[in-house]
Amino acid sequence: MRRALLVALPLLAGCATAAIQDRSVSAVDRAPRVLQRVPLPAGARAVGVVAQEGGEGIIELADGHFLRVDVRGEVQPIDGAPALPRAEWTTSGGLRAEYGGRWFALEAPPGNELGVAPEGLRSIAQVVPLTFRGAKDAKGARDAWIRIGTSVVRVHLEGGADAPKVTWMDPAPGASVGAVQSIARIDEGRGAMASDRGLTLVSEGTIRTYRDAGIPGPLGGGGGWAWVGWNGQILRTDGETWESLAKDVVLGQGARLAVDGGTGTFALVLDGAGGVWRIQADGALFLSGLANGAAVFDTKLELEASPAERDALERVSFALDGKDVASRTAPPWGWGTDGVRPADLASIGFGTHRIDVRARFGDGRERTRTLRFDYRSPIGRIPTYDADIAPLYDAKCGSCHTAGVGRGVARDLSSYERLSGQAAAVRRAVRQGRMPPDLRLDPVSTSLFTAWIDGRTPR
Repeated sequence: MRRALLVALPLLAGCATAAIQDRSVSAVDRAPRVLQRVPLPAGARAVGVVAQEGGEGIIELADGHFLRVDVRGEVQPIDGAPALPRAEWTTSGGLRAEYGGRWFALEAPPGNELGVAPEGLRSIAQVVPLTFRGAKDAKGARDAWIRIGTSVVRVHLEGGADAPKVTWMDPAPGASVGAVQSIARIDEGRGAMASDRGLTLVSEGTIRTYRDAGIPGPLGGGGGWAWVGWNGQILRTDGETWESLAKDVVLGQGARLAVDGGTGTFALVLDGAGGVWRIQADGALFLSGLANGAAVFDTKLELEASPAERDALERVSFALDGKDVASRTAPPWGWGTDGVRPADLASIGFGTHRIDVRARFGDGRERTRTLRFDYRSPIGRIPTYDADIAPLYDAKCGSCHTAGVGRGVARDLSSYERLSGQAAAVRRAVRQGRMPPDLRLDPVSTSLFTAWIDGRTPR
């Protein structure tokens, strides 16, 4: 694996004109729509929580087992490893970042101005992916905040010939944020830091530090909101207003707060005693099966609307890139044929796509959600016939689809011209699992065929 190029920047690089503001917290009481204790098995103690975009969550228990929490707060055991959101960054074996469908090992230059030594990247406490979309940034740039002990740095990746160009910078230039205990992503261009000096919200143009009595506790973010446990309360802020959603919550050491990254309306709170609370602050259109901003390597996608407790859906409509693709007036609320998941989006091409979902509830309310996903090749490039498809064809298809095999029914597809000339039919047969009839393709092989055809069948 090639090593990414690293360049140390001055402390104020990328955010030198940010306005720094000091404010006080002024929370207002606001009862959440749902506040409930999640029932755990007798004697069980939770040690971790994950809030997913569909209004569901995952709880990790001290005994190594996992539970799934649905949108009504009911729990079910998970067999095997749970399906967690796909990571864009990982600390496994140091720091690695996904960029352009490939993974790169990142190292910091010794003695740089930000004090990020190579050994420091092997003791990372948190990594929070962000995307700052200022005019200075190239299309497709990636950012993350990295907490090492109580210090936070920002790393920026943007396109290069063989590897992304990597730069390091201060996430809150000119502001003294203190000893940071936790970091969180609020939305595409904003992050939050909880420290001994308060809660600091950072955007490309503004740094705001909110202060109150005591030190903030667990922190989470998503959907434009930062959630924080502070002085026995669960608070939520969008950077302008504050809301108090729960009081007299005994958080304690080891408490965690996981927020739905899509809407910011739902959170799981792990208290200091190993118990879990579920909070839904607002009515929301929850969607399961596809995360906003996901990178997908297959056009067969799952997506379904999920009504929360006390909600009743009357109609759900789905549009892909501005074109209506499905409308449901009764469950199941998925966008596949007759509401059955998944749907095969056979007409899309590589690149970024947009899904608009509109729902009408029984009480007349309407909610909308927009998701974006990036369709990519499973091998980081468009497959070619000679390098990728011909060997796969020989192994899986050639025993039938070759001239002279004697069966008399299978079409000869043993050349590039023959196979590419039947691309649409081949795609349908492979995607529907009809071919090969006695040797079902694995998901990677299916995706290779799909990506080759969607990429205009290069030789």
